[in-house]
Amino acid sequence: MTWTVGIDTSHVVAVGIARDGEPVARVIVDDTRAHAEALMPSVLEACAQAGIALTDVDEFAVGMGPGPFTGLRVGIATAWTLALAGHKPVHGVCSLDVVALQRVLAVPAAGGDA
Repeated sequence: MTWTVGIDTSHVVAVGIARDGEPVARVIVDDTRAHAEALMPSVLEACAQAGIALTDVDEFAVGMGPGPFTGLRVGIATAWTLALAGHKPVHGVCSLDVVALQRVLAVPAAGGDA
Protein backbone atom coordinates (compact mmCIF):
# COMPACT_ATOMS: atom_id res chain seq x y z
CA MET A 1 0.00 0.00 0.00
CA THR A 2 1.40 3.40 -1.02
CA TRP A 3 0.34 6.63 0.68
CA THR A 4 0.89 9.82 -1.32
CA VAL A 5 0.47 13.37 -0.06
CA GLY A 6 -0.22 15.93 -2.76
CA ILE A 7 0.36 19.62 -2.06
CA ASP A 8 -0.57 22.48 -4.37
CA THR A 9 -0.23 26.12 -3.40
CA SER A 10 -0.33 27.63 -6.87
CA HIS A 11 -3.59 29.36 -5.89
CA VAL A 12 -5.26 28.34 -2.63
CA VAL A 13 -3.86 25.80 -0.18
CA ALA A 14 -4.79 22.32 -1.37
CA VAL A 15 -3.69 19.06 0.23
CA GLY A 16 -4.81 15.61 -0.80
CA ILE A 17 -3.95 12.10 0.27
CA ALA A 18 -4.21 9.04 -1.92
CA ARG A 19 -3.86 5.37 -1.08
CA ASP A 20 -2.56 3.41 -4.06
CA GLY A 21 -3.59 6.27 -6.33
CA GLU A 22 -7.16 6.54 -5.02
CA PRO A 23 -8.06 9.77 -3.19
CA VAL A 24 -9.03 9.29 0.45
CA ALA A 25 -8.73 12.75 2.03
CA ARG A 26 -8.49 16.39 1.08
CA VAL A 27 -8.28 19.76 2.73
CA ILE A 28 -8.69 23.06 0.89
CA VAL A 29 -8.16 26.43 2.50
CA ASP A 30 -9.81 28.98 0.26
CA ASP A 31 -7.41 31.81 1.07
CA THR A 32 -4.78 32.92 -1.42
CA ARG A 33 -2.78 34.76 1.25
CA ALA A 34 -2.50 32.18 4.05
CA HIS A 35 -0.18 29.59 2.54
CA ALA A 36 2.45 29.71 5.29
CA GLU A 37 -0.07 29.64 8.12
CA ALA A 38 -2.44 27.05 6.67
CA LEU A 39 -0.29 24.48 4.89
CA MET A 40 1.10 22.31 7.72
CA PRO A 41 -2.19 22.27 9.68
CA SER A 42 -3.87 21.22 6.42
CA VAL A 43 -1.36 18.40 5.87
CA LEU A 44 -1.92 17.14 9.41
CA GLU A 45 -5.71 17.44 9.06
CA ALA A 46 -5.65 15.44 5.81
CA CYS A 47 -3.56 12.75 7.51
CA ALA A 48 -6.09 12.61 10.34
CA GLN A 49 -8.96 12.29 7.82
CA ALA A 50 -7.10 9.40 6.16
CA GLY A 51 -6.37 7.78 9.51
CA ILE A 52 -2.60 7.83 9.09
CA ALA A 53 0.36 9.55 10.70
CA LEU A 54 2.65 11.77 8.69
CA THR A 55 5.35 9.13 9.19
CA ASP A 56 3.16 6.62 7.27
CA VAL A 57 3.42 8.68 4.06
CA ASP A 58 5.46 6.97 1.32
CA GLU A 59 5.88 9.86 -1.13
CA PHE A 60 5.04 13.48 -1.77
CA ALA A 61 3.83 15.26 -4.91
CA VAL A 62 3.96 19.03 -5.13
CA GLY A 63 2.54 21.50 -7.62
CA MET A 64 5.32 23.47 -9.31
CA GLY A 65 3.13 26.13 -10.86
CA PRO A 66 2.51 28.26 -12.68
CA GLY A 67 1.35 30.53 -9.91
CA PRO A 68 2.44 33.36 -7.62
CA PHE A 69 6.00 32.86 -6.43
CA THR A 70 5.26 33.30 -2.72
CA GLY A 71 2.54 30.65 -2.60
CA LEU A 72 4.53 28.21 -4.70
CA ARG A 73 7.62 28.72 -2.57
CA VAL A 74 5.71 27.74 0.59
CA GLY A 75 4.31 24.56 -0.94
CA ILE A 76 7.54 23.46 -2.61
CA ALA A 77 9.69 24.14 0.45
CA THR A 78 7.26 22.32 2.72
CA ALA A 79 6.99 19.26 0.47
CA TRP A 80 10.76 19.01 0.03
CA THR A 81 11.36 19.47 3.77
CA LEU A 82 8.85 16.76 4.70
CA ALA A 83 10.28 14.41 2.09
CA LEU A 84 13.89 14.98 3.13
CA ALA A 85 13.10 14.66 6.84
CA GLY A 86 11.30 11.37 6.24
CA HIS A 87 13.75 10.06 3.61
CA LYS A 88 10.87 9.83 1.12
CA PRO A 89 10.72 10.74 -2.56
CA VAL A 90 9.16 14.00 -3.73
CA HIS A 91 7.80 14.57 -7.23
CA GLY A 92 7.33 18.02 -8.73
CA VAL A 93 4.26 18.26 -10.95
CA CYS A 94 3.31 21.03 -13.34
CA SER A 95 -0.13 22.22 -12.22
CA LEU A 96 -1.22 22.66 -15.85
CA ASP A 97 -0.42 18.99 -16.55
CA VAL A 98 -2.84 17.99 -13.80
CA VAL A 99 -5.60 20.17 -15.26
CA ALA A 100 -4.96 18.73 -18.73
CA LEU A 101 -5.11 15.15 -17.43
CA GLN A 102 -8.39 15.86 -15.62
CA ARG A 103 -9.83 17.18 -18.88
CA VAL A 104 -8.65 14.16 -20.88
CA LEU A 105 -10.12 11.75 -18.32
CA ALA A 106 -13.44 13.62 -18.31
CA VAL A 107 -13.98 13.43 -22.09
CA PRO A 108 -15.35 10.12 -23.38
CA ALA A 109 -13.16 8.36 -25.91
CA ALA A 110 -14.09 8.98 -29.54
CA GLY A 111 -15.81 6.02 -31.12
CA GLY A 112 -15.58 4.69 -34.63
CA ASP A 113 -12.72 5.00 -37.08
CA ALA A 114 -11.67 8.55 -36.29
